[in-house]
Amino acid sequence: MKDILLSTVVLLLTLGCVTFALFTSIDGAKNYSLTYDETFHRDWNQRLLYEGESERESVYNYISTTPVILLNILFADTVEAHFPEAKEGRWFYLRLGTTMWLAVLIFVTFCLARYVAGLYAACFTIGLLCLEPNIIAHSSLVTVDVAFAAMTVLIMYQVLRYSEKLSVRWGLLLGVSTGFIFCVKYTSFLLVPVIFLYPLWKHRLRFFTLRNLFTILCAIVLGSYVINAFYLFARVGVPLGDYHFFNEKFLWLQAHFPSLRIPLPKDFITGFDHLMEAGKRSEWNVVFWGEWMPQGSVWYFIGSWIFKTPLTIIALSLFAPILVFTRLRTFLKPAFLFVGATCVLLFLYFSIFVRVQVGFRYVLMCIPLFLSVVGAVFAGVMSQQRLVLLFVLCIVAGVIELYPFRDNILSFSNSFIYPKKNAYKYLSDSNIDWGQKRDLISKRVEELGLTYEQLDPPYVLPGYNLITINRLLGVFWNYEQYRWLRENLEPERHIDHTLLLYHVSQEDYERYLQSDRLAEPLPSESSFFPLKLTERELSVILVRPTKENSHLIVEAGEDTKLRFKERRGKSVVGQPDHSDVCKGIELSKGQELNFLLKGGTRYQFCFSGSVQDSEVAVLSDPNKIAGFALVDKEP
Repeated sequence: MKDILLSTVVLLLTLGCVTFALFTSIDGAKNYSLTYDETFHRDWNQRLLYEGESERESVYNYISTTPVILLNILFADTVEAHFPEAKEGRWFYLRLGTTMWLAVLIFVTFCLARYVAGLYAACFTIGLLCLEPNIIAHSSLVTVDVAFAAMTVLIMYQVLRYSEKLSVRWGLLLGVSTGFIFCVKYTSFLLVPVIFLYPLWKHRLRFFTLRNLFTILCAIVLGSYVINAFYLFARVGVPLGDYHFFNEKFLWLQAHFPSLRIPLPKDFITGFDHLMEAGKRSEWNVVFWGEWMPQGSVWYFIGSWIFKTPLTIIALSLFAPILVFTRLRTFLKPAFLFVGATCVLLFLYFSIFVRVQVGFRYVLMCIPLFLSVVGAVFAGVMSQQRLVLLFVLCIVAGVIELYPFRDNILSFSNSFIYPKKNAYKYLSDSNIDWGQKRDLISKRVEELGLTYEQLDPPYVLPGYNLITINRLLGVFWNYEQYRWLRENLEPERHIDHTLLLYHVSQEDYERYLQSDRLAEPLPSESSFFPLKLTERELSVILVRPTKENSHLIVEAGEDTKLRFKERRGKSVVGQPDHSDVCKGIELSKGQELNFLLKGGTRYQFCFSGSVQDSEVAVLSDPNKIAGFALVDKEP
């Protein structure tokens, strides 16, 4: 009777956690603004489904896009076919497809954890998984990270079942899943050694029997068929000579085997080529703990885990290794070691070799594997009563920590960060702001009584400045733009965890001008230096940038300030670098840019317009400008 009661309590707690995760995911799917990647995933897949086109070269973000989002599109199309009014909420139904992947992830993680350590361990693991904010947040978006996590766990489970007796059925299912996961993410290739090495280690020579080799061959054929089906059999078997490769390894293959026909879609193959070539980039827009790291950092993912993981899971993670070493024999089981080792190796690979460090989401597949190990450890050393008590405590602590992020769980940071306005010092990019609250920005500007010129201004303004976190940190390749603000002032508060409100006093503003806005003098060897300047007073001059750079040469008679204000369109205003390339800041209508000038010094400023109606007003104290010249081309 006692065991039945305990089992009932555990199952009810687990179902409660699952319900919480699914409803939170659905709420995010309904309320999040479009994030930066979702339209690329949708557009590429819709084009494939409706037009049969799968090329990747026309848009940079298509290089890693995969056809698994076809399932989201088909689901949304099915809903619209039965409920025409659903067209207005298409994005919601597209996102619900990813919420379904969360349900799949929960189910396959339950199966894996139960196989490794039993029912109680599986329920405990699912409870932790459903309180994991990164998993929940990304299950609300049209992306592939949760689907990849689900398929990774499924393949791990199938490998374990296949390895029991080298079963034909499990071998064929494993082949189907392997083909499927290659249509989810290209990093699936990392699982190929896992699929072969574990059953080989368990069975050794028996692995090479004709029966098993035939099973493997059939599994490969099935996997290839799944890949071809996802690409709608477009461009299957195209000769290598007809490919447009970039990477030297693929170019070598093309040169030596131009007639070779690979029985896979052309654009499936080119995805590997594009990603390998993209991996050679010398710089990436990685901001880690507030520092610009163009080469990334091996500590990025563990550093993100420290602040993106609830403290309950961190505490359990720290105790788990201690418990394992105290009862080593209990955990020397092949399945336990296989799951744990795979999780560690995947995490290490991404930490050491992957430089696309723009969010913890890249290692989401490690979370269910890791939690399966943690669940197995605590279930293996604790009585059922104590495990249930620990389960309850974890739920209570997890809900308390998640509650402040109930409307924006994607921005979750744990209690190591307090106050939350300081989260920008440790988190960036999709770890905190992936555009999921963009639709609320206008409303927040009005609520705060600010003007739109105070939102992400091109440079620091006196008074209030409202800045999106990724702009502040320089994620958009603008690291220097707000460096002075980051290093000298603290934000007053955060709004929606994605906006920071700064107040810049007049004294702070003067310090900023002296430190950051001093114009660079025109070098005497410049071809512009000998220009004869107009000596009349300059108070306002209008510059209409052309496609070629326009240049303004100014000589200051006394120390003064020069203001540039975009009046109609968009333009880039700045000063040329040592290579005479105009390096400046983009100004939108109404935005200003200031420079401080020293008396007796000549300066060069450059303009380039991005639209035809751009018009920049240059304003100054007419009594302090000795002369100026406006030229359209370099002399």
